[in-house]
Amino acid sequence: MNDDAGTATQYNVAVSASPSGRVDLSFYDRRDDPNDVLNARYYAGSTDGGVTFVNLRVSDASWDPAGLPLDDYDHVASTARTAQLVWADGRNNPLGGINLDIYTATVFA
Repeated sequence: MNDDAGTATQYNVAVSASPSGRVDLSFYDRRDDPNDVLNARYYAGSTDGGVTFVNLRVSDASWDPAGLPLDDYDHVASTARTAQLVWADGRNNPLGGINLDIYTATVFA
């Protein structure tokens, strides 16, 4: 589902399908960090039954997940015209803290 040709880590995938059959996915991706450490949230969408996917970065900042709890609070919900993404993100985490903030994005598919 990701169109990253490299060896970056992708994980914590959420999946949904629109009423028209479009497949929407949301996942953490480290493709933008050459050290494969910093997370960004990505969207992948398919309108041909999963044969091909379009990828789009939806988070506007990357963050280091070291020492933070990985969670299952990452979701995507599909409507006829949009994909609504929700994810936890540690970009504002103070040193030594373990708090994550919640972010959202709307993708017009």
